[in-house]
Amino acid sequence: MIWHKQTIIRAITVGAFILAPVLIGLISLDWVESGPTLCLHKRFTGLDCLGCGMTRAIVALLHGQFTEAIAYNKGVVLAGPALGFFWLKGFLWHARELHRGITESY
Repeated sequence: MIWHKQTIIRAITVGAFILAPVLIGLISLDWVESGPTLCLHKRFTGLDCLGCGMTRAIVALLHGQFTEAIAYNKGVVLAGPALGFFWLKGFLWHARELHRGITESY
């Protein structure tokens, strides 16, 4: 069996899709809380923007801490399912293309 370059790239992509939420889930919420703010709006004005706390909220959501996630940013109620939907859609598309590439190489 000879895999084409595109099939190898697709396999790496599927692996990255699987690995990304696992790695984010392994990140300690305490570590994310203790880090510096990345928001330029907050750095320059000292005020929270609409997205402030979203990283902490997503990490809390992946840890199953729903009330903490909402406390960090209420937008996680919309952003969490949307990110999950787009992650699943992308994963399934790449997995189907990988399967098609593998079956065509036989």
